[in-house]
Parts: sequence; C-alpha cells; structure tokens
Amino acid sequence: MIALFRDRSIVTVFLLAILSVLVHLHIFFHPVIIHNETDNGLISTFIKHYLSAIIPGVLSLLYIFIILSQAIILNTLLNEWKMYQKAALTTAAAFILLTGCFPDFSSISPALLNNYLIILFISLYARMYNNQKPNSLLFNIGFIISASVFLFKANIIFFFISFLALAIIRPFRLKEWLILLIGICVPVYLIGSILFIYYKLENIKAAIPYFQFHEIVVSMTPWFWIKISVLTLSLFIGINHWMPNYDRMVIHIRRNWIILFLGMIILSAMPFAIYKGAFIDFWMIVPLVSCFISALFLYPKRLLVPNFIFILLLILITHSNLLMIGLIKR
Repeated sequence: MIALFRDRSIVTVFLLAILSVLVHLHIFFHPVIIHNETDNGLISTFIKHYLSAIIPGVLSLLYIFIILSQAIILNTLLNEWKMYQKAALTTAAAFILLTGCFPDFSSISPALLNNYLIILFISLYARMYNNQKPNSLLFNIGFIISASVFLFKANIIFFFISFLALAIIRPFRLKEWLILLIGICVPVYLIGSILFIYYKLENIKAAIPYFQFHEIVVSMTPWFWIKISVLTLSLFIGINHWMPNYDRMVIHIRRNWIILFLGMIILSAMPFAIYKGAFIDFWMIVPLVSCFISALFLYPKRLLVPNFIFILLLILITHSNLLMIGLIKR
C-alpha cells in the first residue's frame, strides 16, 4: 500500500488528497471546530475575528486543504533539496497520517496554521550553506523569526534554533552572528517604537511569551499509550533506516538533517515549557517527525515492515474517527 506513495506524479498527489479525506472521515459527521482557547498571538486574533465566522462545512474543507497543502509543500521542499536518495511523496503521506492519530489535532488552531511558518523556517535554514549572500539571508531569517513570535508566541524557540543552525551549517564569523541578532532585534524595535509613539507601550507585554514548566493535560487512556507507542516505534524504525543513508549524503544535506533532528527534539519539549502550552501545540513537531518516518516508508526494499506500520497507523486513525463520530467512548 505504501508503495503507491513512492512515486512522484499527479496521480500520487490525487492519492494524497484521497488519503487526507479518508484519514479525516469524521468531518462528514461532525464538522471541524475552532480550537482557540489560549491567546497565542496574532494568529489567535485572526482565527477569532475571521475563521470563527465561517460556516462549519466550509471550515471542514479548509481544514483538509490546510493539511494537504502543508504536506505537499514540505514534501516538495525536501525533494528539491535532495534530502532523500529518491524523490517521492512518502513525507506527505506520513504527515497526513500523523494528523489523524489524535482527536486533539482535528481542529483548526493557531498551532496548525503556524506549521506554514515552521516549514518556512526549515526552508530558510536549508539555504544557509554556501549561500552567495549570507548577510541578507541571515538578516531575513532573524527578521522573519522575530516577527513570527508576534504571530505565535512559541516561535520564540526558533531564536535558539537559528543560532544553533548557524553554528552547525556555517563556520563561525562574528559578523554573521551579529547580523542574525540585528535581524531579530529590528521587528521588536519597530513595534516598540510604534507603541511608544501612540502611548501604548504597555501593550507589548501581551506579545511577550512566558515560560512556565507544567504537565500537559490529556486523557491517559490505553488507546492513547498505544498511539504514542506506535508513533515512537515508527520514528525509531524511520531513524534506523535514515542513518545508513545519512552517511552517503553530501555534507550540506547531512547538516540540514542534523538541524531537523535537533529541532525535532527541542520542539518536542516546547509545549511543556511555554505558558499554557497544551497537547495541540505538538503540531509543531509533526512536520519534523514526518521527515524521519518518511525514511521508513521510502528506503526498505521489502515492504513488509512499512506496510505493517502503515496498517497500524490506519487502525489508530480509525479509532480516532470512531471516537469523534461518537460510535465508541474513551
């Protein structure tokens, strides 16, 4: 079954669209809802003022479009950078499968929309190596990431990831580090100046992310632990297949993979650290995890294990759909 996504063609894209609908069959019984309980930044404001007014049926179609578009954009970028030995659509398939494993992900939230920014960050980091105009790129990276914190507060962690990526991908040059820092400071300075001019400087407190280590509130049912176990197993098997191919890659692709791997680990801890972080904030790691699970679907010559994991994921997705439809209870 997973062999269908080992190709890159219009037919495969059509199959991805079908997979997106099948993974989220619950939308035909209970329309997608808005999850915007916490003020996470301007994306929360956008959802509150614009998306909340959309009728439920259209909202469900929008949700499918968001999932599918993010999967295809991420997969296209990875193929363009030649991150795998062969161009395929397995990353997009893995991304879509991950979105259906937990009912908490089946809503439009700031964390979901923020995935577009995370994919953009990944794209910017990949351009660092051997760039002809590194100063412009580094300033743009700092500027975009700093501005993104006002859109989604948890993006503040990308300040650290950006300097980490710079240290891994490029040799140390103090000038480049300072340019990245200046790019980060410019949006803060501009917004602070505007608020100061209009005597509203105290409003900047609303945009400052707060850190507070806490537990994530989630229903610890047996099915929840089964899903976590299957996803962890899939990730480990994917990494196991990725590592032998990692040694055959050219140096700049290997460094890009290191950034993806470290970014995945760092972002997995973010919901526990950011103020009022919730389970839905784990959306941040879905693009990165899908990159490594993709190796499980792409590299093995024998398809027994990939198809077995694929079927397991479909079983978990079926359980989530039945749960949201109301045919079973937690």
